[in-house]
Amino acid sequence: STELDLGPVDVAALSGPPQPVKEGNLGDVVRLVGHDLMFPLEVTAGATLPLTLTWESLGEPDADYTVFVHLTAADGHPVAQLDSQPLQGAYPTSFWRVGERVRDPSLLEIPSSVPHGDYDLRVGMYILETGERLPLLGTEGQVLGDSITLGRVTVTLP
Repeated sequence: STELDLGPVDVAALSGPPQPVKEGNLGDVVRLVGHDLMFPLEVTAGATLPLTLTWESLGEPDADYTVFVHLTAADGHPVAQLDSQPLQGAYPTSFWRVGERVRDPSLLEIPSSVPHGDYDLRVGMYILETGERLPLLGTEGQVLGDSITLGRVTVTLP
């Protein structure tokens, strides 16, 4: 067999998420570091919205949290939602190590019945058994809510 020495090869390090998130600390358990969408965003009713969230473990999660992705109307009600454990259940949060980053790709289906208009895309985590959401914490530890708003999505008619 013939060997060919190519010399040193550069391997790209896992780059950070394209869109960083400023306020993403959920209960000092995990932090949403970023995502891969560009806002404002326009989608057609009936379409599927691909989204990759990048999480960082801040502590040793003692529970398996469920990630939610909600497209919410002005009244806060979701018109489209996706709830699943990270990586479609393949890598529960109780396995995460402190400082670990997890890229979590998912697909949010926008029902064709969603009226055209503007919506907020929100994400967060909760305990399935109780429905209790992790609080979104500010830099001073103050509770800012129970979800992270990623940006504005305009749904158009097909």
